[in-house]
Amino acid sequence: MATIKLVSGIKKSADGRWTLRVRVNVGSSIAYVATDIKLLDDEWDSGSCEYHGQSDLQRARVIALRSNLAVLLAELKASGRLSSLNALDIANIIRVEVLRKSPRSDPRSLLIKRMEAYRDKCVAKGTMEVYTRTIDTLSRFDHDLASRRMEQVDRRYLEDFEKFCRRTMSVNTTSILLRNIRTVFNDARDDGVTTNYPFRGFKIRQEETRKRCLSAERLRQLMSMELPESQVRYRDYFMLMFYLIGVNTVDLFNARPCDLEDGRLNYRREKTGKLYSVKVEPEAMAIIMKYKGKTHLLEAMDNHDDFLSWRTQLNKRLKALGQITGKRGKVIGDGPFPELSTYWARHTWATLAYQIGIPVDTIAQALGHSDRSHSVTFTYIKTDQRRVDEANRKLIDFVNGISPSGNRTQDDK
Repeated sequence: MATIKLVSGIKKSADGRWTLRVRVNVGSSIAYVATDIKLLDDEWDSGSCEYHGQSDLQRARVIALRSNLAVLLAELKASGRLSSLNALDIANIIRVEVLRKSPRSDPRSLLIKRMEAYRDKCVAKGTMEVYTRTIDTLSRFDHDLASRRMEQVDRRYLEDFEKFCRRTMSVNTTSILLRNIRTVFNDARDDGVTTNYPFRGFKIRQEETRKRCLSAERLRQLMSMELPESQVRYRDYFMLMFYLIGVNTVDLFNARPCDLEDGRLNYRREKTGKLYSVKVEPEAMAIIMKYKGKTHLLEAMDNHDDFLSWRTQLNKRLKALGQITGKRGKVIGDGPFPELSTYWARHTWATLAYQIGIPVDTIAQALGHSDRSHSVTFTYIKTDQRRVDEANRKLIDFVNGISPSGNRTQDDK
């Protein structure tokens, strides 16, 4: 049985209005079509699906739309066509015959335009670069990408794109590009730009990667290792990221002195825009004071204009910690941490925290991971940051060999 209903939109424009949508249900399948009607929250009753605003024009438009949809549904039923149509088919008919919109005439339905628009609104520079790479790969794969509409992308298209990528890319790199395309399709469907979803029944493959973390013993080895003065600062920076719960490098090194207040580092993560507040434990504060900057929290970015080149240098230096050198400083052998990078600090914190019994939900809160099933609940409940503070202190004590009672463990005596 097919049903058609007017429902509120998901995303709001700058003036707080959302787009009224038509929802089509046929059995378990659902499709949406965006209309040209923009409404405020208090103008729409979600329970009765009725317009309650003050504009006679808007009320007339909603009534006319509902009437035209009812007529269309009756005509499809009378002609016998309704039984052979799915939700997507009916949505496309509504788009053309009721709303007088053709997917071909809507520039927003072009895959390349939608990909570029989504990329341009990304906050993090790194995320923008990944979407740019996705667009470049699509351009090499699809010579008709400039005119390719989202409605023309099907499961076969995705399978062929996956095969194209796998010629030169790993499974996991390919999966990143496919997930980016899927995100853009989900975003376009939410906006009512397309009802097509080629990822239904298409599985994005991914291989399990080796854990990039240090054990407690290896971390202690890193902390106590004798290093030349030129290498100490790089170890210190790694430990600082660990002490600050695996803070991202771009957030740490772009932090300003004013972000350190009342013993806490407050920053908004570049990747997600989410606000973080981390208690700066004495071990972390000592490193911050040792490398205190002027315009930045740390002196590193006072002396580097390009963060990406600095991060590359930092990761290169971390891998070189403890390298075996011969005459005139020539490297003749790898050090004990040939694969170490800044990203290991975050993985190491999470892994060791779990090993010493810190609850998974506290670890998730500390790392800023969101649980979609509780996303609404947590908008009403103020997060208790003390749990994260206590967990971080407990983990640092564990790494330092201090038991919960405050005594050093047997291994460290």
